[in-house]
Parts: sequence; C-alpha cells; structure tokens
Amino acid sequence: MSKDQPRDRQFKVLKFVGKGSYGSVFLVQRLADGQTYALKEMDVRSMSQAEREDSANEIRLLASVSHPNVISYNEAFLDGNRLCIIMEYAGDGDIAKLIKSERRVKEGALDQECVCPMGHQPTAQG
Repeated sequence: MSKDQPRDRQFKVLKFVGKGSYGSVFLVQRLADGQTYALKEMDVRSMSQAEREDSANEIRLLASVSHPNVISYNEAFLDGNRLCIIMEYAGDGDIAKLIKSERRVKEGALDQECVCPMGHQPTAQG
C-alpha cells in the first residue's frame, strides 16, 4: 500500500503502524471529512478458508460491540484482493504495550500513589 494512494473508499495512508500475523495496520485519513482511523489490511489470496472465516467473525464481533474500552469498528470492504477493516485508531498502541510500559514505570521509580500515603503530598513549593 503506497503512502499517498487513496483507497477504494477514499482513505489516504498517513503512516504504517505495525504488522501482525494476518496483515498490516495503517493510520489513515478519510478524505471526505478528515477523520483518522486504523486500517487493518489483509491479503485474502494468502488466507486459508479458516482464516477467511476468522476474519469474517472478527468483523461481526467488532461490529456488535460498543464499549468505551473496546476499539470501535467503522466499516469493512474489499479492495481488490485486500480485506480492509476500518477501526478507531488507538494512538497509545495495544494493551500489551500499555501493560509493559506501566510495569517499567513501577519497577523504575516509586509511584506517587505509593509515596503520598506514607508522607505528605508533594507541592510545587516543596
């Protein structure tokens, strides 16, 4: 997918986000209104029948869930031999990345929640 290529549904690729076992994810912008989304792109030619069914189930599941802690689904479409799923973009990455980051913070320094109950609340004046 080239960086400046508009998609079948008028999306412009802004940047490559990552690659998983089924395909690649891009940050895209819908040209009609400037909204940004994550576009998950999978080559259906290289998928087995079971993988195609898994992808269809993923789309059904995403479309059926509406919760503030779950990435929201926008749409899905075929662009040639590519299945494209348009979802909410999570700029902070996935949950695994967030957990690893939080662990590093807690292992590297005392957390304010741990310090404050033992002493006084730090202020700008000292």
